[in-house]
Amino acid sequence: MSLPAIRLRPREATPSLAKGDPVPPATRALLESILPIAAHRFGVGINDILRNCRQPEKVRARAFVAWALRLPRPPLSSPAIAALFGERDHTGMIYLHEKAIRLRLADAEFSAACERLGRAFATYEETHDGDTRH
Repeated sequence: MSLPAIRLRPREATPSLAKGDPVPPATRALLESILPIAAHRFGVGINDILRNCRQPEKVRARAFVAWALRLPRPPLSSPAIAALFGERDHTGMIYLHEKAIRLRLADAEFSAACERLGRAFATYEETHDGDTRH
């Protein structure tokens, strides 16, 4: 079985940070807060994280973002994360999350970055205790 040619061409990610997208504002704000952290931590640009690129440092940053988007309670689903990354297939987000888990086990720097972000999320959730008013 062969795939249609359209599926074989790499597609540029169209980040869902534009007005009028179907992503809820709070979810978009979460992505917008995590992207600069990942870009700075891994030394890549925000657009590099959103693009479909296989360079290792960019994949590490993208895996970090995919992992981080699963932190809030309830966690974002793989299809929701895929929508944030510009309509990518949700199975790619499952792969990135699995890669993040492998990196957390094997890479001390990646694990430390995840731990710091996890503590920040826990602190935020404790101080806001479900209160969505700001």
